[in-house]
Amino acid sequence: MYVQYGQRVELCEMLMGNSTKTMDEQMTEVYNLGVGKGVSYNQYYRVALQNTTIDVNNNMRQWTWQYCTEFGYF
Repeated sequence: MYVQYGQRVELCEMLMGNSTKTMDEQMTEVYNLGVGKGVSYNQYYRVALQNTTIDVNNNMRQWTWQYCTEFGYF
């Protein structure tokens, strides 16, 4: 979401500044960065995307399908 909504430089700088940290430490920082900006991990987590329950109050699964298949973000 950071790249999608114009925060690419901030994300890249954070990752470049963490080059001496382990992958787990870096991923924790990425997670915390997202949470701090209001991004819920379950919006993009692959297991959550496998949930086929219809929930009219949550469109993230549909949005992920759309940008993966129609917009080519992946």
